Amino acid sequence: QMSQFAQVRRYVRWLYLGDRVQLVVAGLIVLNFFLNICDTQLQAVEGTVEYQVLEFADIIFGYVFTFELAVNLFGTLVHEFVKDPWNWFDLLVVGITILSQNVPGIPGISVLRLLRTFRVFRLFKRIPSLKQILICLQQSVPPMCNAFAIVCLVTCIYAIMAVTFFGTMRDDLFGDFFSSLFTMFQIMTGDQWGDITRELFAQAEVPALTAMFFVSYQLLVSFVLVNVVIAVLLDEFAKAASSAKGNSSGCLQLYVPGNPDDRCPLENVSRDLVNFTDLDDLENRVHFLFLRVVRAADISGGEAARMSETELYDGFLRMGTVPPILFESKSWDRYVVRHRLCDDSDTMGYREFLILIKQALRRYQLRELTSVMDGEAGGWSSRRVRCALATIKGMLVEEAQQARDFDAGNLVPNNEPGMTARPIRAAASKPLPVVLNALVTDMKRLHERFDQIESE
Repeated sequence: QMSQFAQVRRYVRWLYLGDRVQLVVAGLIVLNFFLNICDTQLQAVEGTVEYQVLEFADIIFGYVFTFELAVNLFGTLVHEFVKDPWNWFDLLVVGITILSQNVPGIPGISVLRLLRTFRVFRLFKRIPSLKQILICLQQSVPPMCNAFAIVCLVTCIYAIMAVTFFGTMRDDLFGDFFSSLFTMFQIMTGDQWGDITRELFAQAEVPALTAMFFVSYQLLVSFVLVNVVIAVLLDEFAKAASSAKGNSSGCLQLYVPGNPDDRCPLENVSRDLVNFTDLDDLENRVHFLFLRVVRAADISGGEAARMSETELYDGFLRMGTVPPILFESKSWDRYVVRHRLCDDSDTMGYREFLILIKQALRRYQLRELTSVMDGEAGGWSSRRVRCALATIKGMLVEEAQQARDFDAGNLVPNNEPGMTARPIRAAASKPLPVVLNALVTDMKRLHERFDQIESE
């Protein structure tokens, strides 16, 4: 049971982290960035109309971002807010903005106001694609530093030799180590390196040695080592991007990415029920959910109650889940009418509701397993293991359900399809040896598929 305050916080968090609000915040950040550009370009003098307009717009943006930070604090504080470094960055930028607007006489406040320009980096938090690029760069930079260290080491060696060879010829370029190091860096970039070397040719006793020195440096550093650094960066970036794609979802997803119409409206229910322990625990949870829906729909009768399409929709909606469960008419036709889970008066009871939830849970497990097998390659990640175990647990529950129905003398459960493609009713009409052979064949195929996944 959640308190009303906790429910409000959960609803605010759902709204704030939603795509629409994040896109609005991203748009405000872009507008504020263009405001900073206009402020820098116009260089408005204090007292002019341009200065007053820019100052007023800056104050408005300051209040807006302060309100946005307050909403973020209210919805995600404490643990979720603290563990995200982007939230600390938002807090720093907003704090400096408030300080600069209300206490303008602080020494150095004009320098701190420049941090407001970095507010545009908050787009990396709001737009997932930009955030993924930044994370991949962060993971690929450390391996690249090893290759870059070799470039720096070779450049320093050449800088030391250049001081010895050319220090007396061009004291301004090779007079000491740091001047020589900067000159070698300039030569590495190709900036006027021909003019520098040709002046040294005229003063050198052996121009060929001077040419060999600088040409070898160009070939070794500019054409080889710098490209090695870029190659290492791209390789590590590709690995980080592949790893981020495989681990982008910390929990199970309900549907394979594709047509939004394939999304099941019971995804939150399935996500909560996937952690059941056994068949009895699953049915107890579904029974409790059915009673909650009945009470929310204001229907009397308890477990014996029957719900129509409208009552089921109202029951799910009034439960107050975040996000809300919208079991609309198309969902009723697709998941209830098509599977014959309603009577002639278009109502369903607890037994049909139990089958509806079990089917949604089965779709959840199979689609998620398909998504993982099709979208990831190489290695057993934690997500792939969870999906495989969840599917195996679903198969064991199916077996327990069929064993219970067999003991009760009910070989054909109410409209509930099995895990295999063959309907139970068709299988029950065949001879027992044929059914057993088909079951053995299906199990062999399943084992072969798991062996293939394990070998990959």
